[in-house]
Parts: sequence; C-alpha cells; structure tokens
Amino acid sequence: MRSVTSRAELRTRVLPVLLVVLLSLGLHLPALAQADELSLVLRDSDFAADGSTTMVVNVTGAARPDVLGSDAFMVTENGEPVPRLTVEPLLESEEVSLTVTMALDVSGSMAGEPLESMKAAAIQTVETLTAQEVSVGLISFATAVDVVTEPSQDAAALTAAIQDLEAAGRTALHDGVIAGVDQLAGLEGVKALVVFADGGDNESSSTLADAIAAANAAEVSVTVVAFETPDLDPESLRPLSEETEGGFFTPAEPVEFSEALSEVTEDVASQYVLSYRSDLYEPAELDLAVTVAAAGAEASTAFVVANPREAFAVGDAPAPAPAPMFDAGIFGRSGALFAALGIAFLAVALVLLLLFYPRRDREASRTLRRGVTMVQRGEGEVRLEGGTYASTIAQSAIGLVSRAPKPEGYDERLQNDIDRAGWNLRAGELTTLRVVLTLLGFVLSWWVTGSLVVSVLLAIAAAVLPRLLLNRAKSRRQARFMAQLPDALQLLSGTLKSGYGVLQAIDTVVKEVEDPMSSEFQRALTEARLGLPLEDSLGSMADRIDSDDFRWVVVAMNIQRQVGGNLAELLDTVAETLRGREQIRRQIQVLSAEGRLSAVILFVLPFGLLGYLLIVNPEYLLPLFTNQIGWIAMIVAAVLMVLGAIWIRRLIKIEV
Repeated sequence: MRSVTSRAELRTRVLPVLLVVLLSLGLHLPALAQADELSLVLRDSDFAADGSTTMVVNVTGAARPDVLGSDAFMVTENGEPVPRLTVEPLLESEEVSLTVTMALDVSGSMAGEPLESMKAAAIQTVETLTAQEVSVGLISFATAVDVVTEPSQDAAALTAAIQDLEAAGRTALHDGVIAGVDQLAGLEGVKALVVFADGGDNESSSTLADAIAAANAAEVSVTVVAFETPDLDPESLRPLSEETEGGFFTPAEPVEFSEALSEVTEDVASQYVLSYRSDLYEPAELDLAVTVAAAGAEASTAFVVANPREAFAVGDAPAPAPAPMFDAGIFGRSGALFAALGIAFLAVALVLLLLFYPRRDREASRTLRRGVTMVQRGEGEVRLEGGTYASTIAQSAIGLVSRAPKPEGYDERLQNDIDRAGWNLRAGELTTLRVVLTLLGFVLSWWVTGSLVVSVLLAIAAAVLPRLLLNRAKSRRQARFMAQLPDALQLLSGTLKSGYGVLQAIDTVVKEVEDPMSSEFQRALTEARLGLPLEDSLGSMADRIDSDDFRWVVVAMNIQRQVGGNLAELLDTVAETLRGREQIRRQIQVLSAEGRLSAVILFVLPFGLLGYLLIVNPEYLLPLFTNQIGWIAMIVAAVLMVLGAIWIRRLIKIEV
C-alpha cells in the first residue's frame, strides 16, 4: 500500500519516471510495448487528506496514439468512477519541472574512441532533453572539476561545449558528482544528475560516501552511464546509482546507446498525470483501478491503498489563511480613517440639508426678486419671516461657495439653466451640492479602494453628474413645453374668441394645461399682475424656455398689440404652423432612431467590453495599463472616440 505523501515528496519520487530520458528506466519498457497492444503502468501516486489525488501513469504498446485525452482514461474508487478527472502529459504538466546536469569524465582513460562515444551520447541526450524543454547543465571532471555551462535549453551552446572537451589527467569522480549536485541544489522542481564515466575515483578529495550523502541531501537522483574502456570498473560506479535511486546503464556499443535512447524518447511522451478530487472518506482502504482505452485496445491496473481521508477531521484541518489586508492607503491609519469618516458624515448631512430643508416662501421670494428690481439675482440673500433655511451650516456653506471666485456671469448662466430645467434651486445651492458630492466621492472612494487615481476619477464623475442631470432635465422640459405649445395657443385663441382678455386667457391656460406650460405661464401672469409689462413677461418666459418657436409667438403678439388685428386668428395660424413643425420633428425622430441607437451602442460597447475583461480576465489587459505603448493607444482611442461621437451626433441631429 502507498503512504500519504506531500506534493514535494511526489515530485521527488517521480524522479525515476522522468529519468527514463536518461536511460535509467528505458530498457525494459520497449520490450513490454512490443509484447502487448496496450499496457498501463502506475508510476507514482499522491493522496492528500483533503481529497486531492494525483497519479502518474505510463502508457505503452503498439496501439498507443501519440496523444491521449481525458476521455481515454477512467479512474474508479471502490467501483465508482471519480468525478472531474483531468489528464495532461507529464512533460507538459506545470506540477513537475525537470533540470538535468551531466557530469562527463574527461580523464586520460577516456581518450580516443571512448571519449568520442561519450560525446555522441551526451550530444544526443542534450538534443532529446532540450526538445522536451528540459534545462541541461554540464560538468567535466578529470584531475580537476570544471563547471562547463549552467543549466539551459540552448542545445547549440551545449553541443559546442561538449565537442570542445579533451581527455587528460586522473579521475576526480566524487568531486565531479558533488559539483553536479551543487549545481542542482538551489533549483526548484525535479533534479537529476547523469554521470558519464568508465571507472572509479583516483584523485578526489572527497569520498564515495560524501558524494552519495550530498546527492541524497539535495534530493538528486544519480544515473550512471558506464563506458567500456580498459579501466572500466562498474562496481565502483554502481553504488552511486543504487544509493540515490538512479539508474545504471552500460552500452556495449555506441549504436546500442542510440537505439535505447530513441526508444526511451518515445516512452517519455506516453507518461501522463491524472488529477482529481474525491470526497470518499469512509472506507479504511481504497480499491483503485485505472483504465485506458485507445484504438480498440484496453489496459488497466488496480491497487489498494490506505485511505488517508478517513483521518481528516474538522479539528485537524489547518486553520484557514487570513484574508490579505486591503491596502486603504493613508486611510488605513486609524486617525486618518476617523477623519475621513467625519468628513463623509458632514458631507452627507450637508447634502441632506440642501435637498430637504423647508421650501416655505421660496417661490414668493423668487417671484419678488424677478418681478421687481429691488434685489438683483445672485446679490445678497432674502430672509423672510419664519426663516428660509433649516440649518445654519447649510446657509454658511452656500454663502461661502457663493462668495468664492468664479468666471464672470457663471451664476447668471447657471441660474438660467436651473430655471429652464424647472428645478427649485439657486445657483449657489447647486454649486454647493456639486462641491459636497465631489469631496464625498473622493473621500469614500479613497477609503474603499485606496487608489488615488480611482478616487480622482470618481470625484470628477461626482462633480460632473449634477451638470449632466441638469442638462438632461432642461432638454426634456423644453421638449415637453414645445409639444404643449400648439394646444396652449389653440386654447388661448378659443378663450379670446369667447370675449375674454389676454390675461384672462393666460389664466385659463394656467388652469387647464399641465406643467411645464402651466408653471411658466403662471410665472408670466404673476409678473404681469405685479406691474411688469406683459410683453416683457412673455419675453422673459421665452428666454427661460430658450425656444425660437415661442420667441416668434411673442414677437407676433407684440406686433399685433402695436398695430392691431385679430389676435385669435393670428394664434390659430401660429398654432397650425407649430403643429406641423412638431409633426415633422417627430417623424424625423422616428426615422433617425436607428442611427441614434447605433451611436449609443458604438459609444458604450468599448467601455462595456473593457469592464467585462477587467472582471473576467484582468491579466489580459495588464499590458495596456503597464506599458507606455498601451497608454498611448488608450489616449489615441479616447481622442478618436470623442471625434467619432461628435461626428455621429452631427449626422443624426437634424434641425427642423
């Protein structure tokens, strides 16, 4: 039965499997392959307490294809197939890596034909290993030890180094073995040393026991290829392989070495790593069977192992690793964190105060400010009985922002936009709200992400969002007004035909028509009743709505009042004209809907795809953010997207 081993122990025990490339296991396998159409041999296995299982198997035989997939294998535990079996070739497995160092005997006894045979064998071994992406290092030893090359996969450089070797001197075999072990000791993965020599040591300062101890301490398996020379002493070489679980091979002729190596190379490709996870904890022993099927042939192997999973208990399970602490930047410090939370609390409180403090008397105050010229817009504050502000903090913040330096005419233009959107706010209040949202977005995003770049981007987004909402509200309100205008003019005309005056007709519109038409005419009517000329009130209304159509209506009414005529008929004519324009405008909206939808898709799709990739496979986009060319590409793409958006907008926006 197989005992429980760790992943490191598995890699160490897989050494003999990988060293078939080095001729330690290759001689009997071809014969086995010829005897059967398909053969399966278990090389190693690892059973972990959490159910993770790994097995290394070798598939040989005439029926074996070049590559076997997971559908060719079946593993059963106590007669039940295991779930989610994964299969991959051993040399392609990320779980196993192999580094080989060759120690070559270049003493005087190897001069002549033995040296040439050894070079040929070593070169063929290098070509075979590097073709399988195995790193190879070279050590030569005679009277002294020489590190020829460090481990690499450069077959040309290794071949040239081998061809430059010359034989002379005595044999420091043990020192050469220790030098090879030292070269492999600091490397990760599976490590193997193959020694090409002909006899015992007669020069080393270390002993055979020292060489064996060094190899075992570094978990390096030593395989010996002994060449026949007059000084051949296999008994002095064999302990190196036997004591380190390596292989021992003595080719009688160079051609035998070449044939064996060729057969073993084919065998390397037939080794596979089988991995799965099982939750079968109950039985004390596991009856396992591995079956492979290919080309109509089938082979299997079965064995029994002690079930290490039965010893797994909750109390014995290792404590889960603590989750990595999130880097919150400067806000990871307790003092800064409390300060950030305080700022965030004040910002939220100020936003709530700005949005929800009582609105009593505000409409009257604004009407007075616009109806008479006692108080200029944006200069000073109107304080009515009962108080307009529910909070001194909000009042102070608004006053501070209102007094801050701004571009000339900024408050006036902003207030006009607010009026067109129908929001019950002043320019100072909206500006204060944007400042608070900017600070709040920056603090909260830095607290959550710890990234200055992300915090700045979110702060900018928080500052721009109110303006975008204002523009959207303004456009939608203007569109609703223009849709209501023909019906309102028709109602005015009908009221005038009934004998009522202009102010009474406007009052009828206020009562019968929905917002925004009713609220705008209500405001114009209030200003007229306070003494402002009706022409000026309607002119201010046209400016607030920012509609050319309504400006022409006001011009027509002013001309009629000055020169006389039938105002009702004039309003009927204007209403019919506007109704026709509105019909054409809606037809254009329908006809251009496909183009507008395409524009939205083309603009949103890159950002949607970017977000998807950042979630699914962020490593794929990493070069885009870590490489100068990537940043240049993103900047160019952003500029092109902006130009494309402007272009498409011009194409689909048709003036009526």
